Amino acid sequence: MSAIAAEARFAIALSNRLQEVPQDRTLALIARLDAEDDGFRDAAFARHGGVAARDRRDGLRLTLGNGATVHFRASGNAPELRVYVEAPTPEAAEALLAENLAFAAAETS
Repeated sequence: MSAIAAEARFAIALSNRLQEVPQDRTLALIARLDAEDDGFRDAAFARHGGVAARDRRDGLRLTLGNGATVHFRASGNAPELRVYVEAPTPEAAEALLAENLAFAAAETS
């Protein structure tokens, strides 16, 4: 089984949250990242090859040019901003999560 899993190259998924972020601030960040006419999103993710695709279900999921993903969403039951990432290695996933938690904290404070 481990050989099959290694061959499939499954992504490593991690998540965390920022507490005490009002939902209106989370939604404002998501709207800004989803805006068509703003270079904000492209600048924020340029070091990851930009944004290749967006999925607006349950927040905003961004597929980056390097194949990693970042998903921002408001908690349904608490004033929290949830951040989920997927990357090819544990180290890349940890770095991407830390980077985007810091980014989201700065943008929602």
